Amino acid sequence: MYAETLSADRQNTLSCNLFVDDRSRVSVTTVDPEQEVQTTCHIHASKQITVLDGYAEVDIEHTRIKLFEGQSAHIPNGTAHKIMNLGKIPLKYVEIRTGPYVKDDDLLS
Repeated sequence: MYAETLSADRQNTLSCNLFVDDRSRVSVTTVDPEQEVQTTCHIHASKQITVLDGYAEVDIEHTRIKLFEGQSAHIPNGTAHKIMNLGKIPLKYVEIRTGPYVKDDDLLS
């Protein structure tokens, strides 16, 4: 099912779901300059992110990866991660989430 839902449920971010079905979700997220997406850990879904605009630092289990435009990172399920925009322009990235459960409440507390 194709979906074009826009949400601003996280502070300093805006996310738009482009495609959602039972086992996958594709979304585009924008993060304001010098802001970050809080640390999360998905139980059932792995995540692939690709930077469309800007510069990201991705913290995966306390290892930082620098991503520039066009570069990607894979985040396995069960892995704590945080996405940070340390640049001066908005960070925009596409996120492809796959697994048996891909909803927002798939979080390890």
